[in-house]
Amino acid sequence: MLDKGVDFIAFTDNEKDIRVYDGDGLMKIPVPQVDALDTLNAGDVLHGAFCYYLTEGFYRREALRRAVIIASRSCCSFGTHTWKDHE
Repeated sequence: MLDKGVDFIAFTDNEKDIRVYDGDGLMKIPVPQVDALDTLNAGDVLHGAFCYYLTEGFYRREALRRAVIIASRSCCSFGTHTWKDHE
């Protein structure tokens, strides 16, 4: 992907650190350890939160750091929307 001009790549792996490749090299973003009850749609929450933080003016790395916190929190409740009620 880097050879094709993609300049920001992030790989998730469940509860493991997110591996990020960009113009500054490889970095890892830690995933908060939570008592997960339901991981359904955690990836969708991560992508949505990431896009939100980008639109708020955060640089990609910081947007992803913040988004992973939101996605992790979303795993602490059952259902795809009930986690928001606990925020």
